[in-house]
Amino acid sequence: MRNTEQSTPVQYSKKLLTAMIRLWFAGAVFGMVFAAVQLVLSVLIPEGGLQMAVSADAVLYYIGIPMTGGTVGYLLKSAVENREKIQHSHFDSGYEPP
Repeated sequence: MRNTEQSTPVQYSKKLLTAMIRLWFAGAVFGMVFAAVQLVLSVLIPEGGLQMAVSADAVLYYIGIPMTGGTVGYLLKSAVENREKIQHSHFDSGYEPP
């Protein structure tokens, strides 16, 4: 029989994280397509018509900032987990630091 108390929070966090990542990718793709359409329309439409400003800054910030935060967050999480694993392995093996 499975222990549902331990598996439920882990599964919930995995599902939530997966949904957030998929939403982020969808937003990044939408932003890149939107910037490409703006670029094409600004070239095709003459000066007297609709003028569109093409800027990739917002899309690049949308992609870059969460990637930076996600990378730093993952590294911190890994460091804490590894520290706990090392401490628990010392306690389990009977090792006592000098």
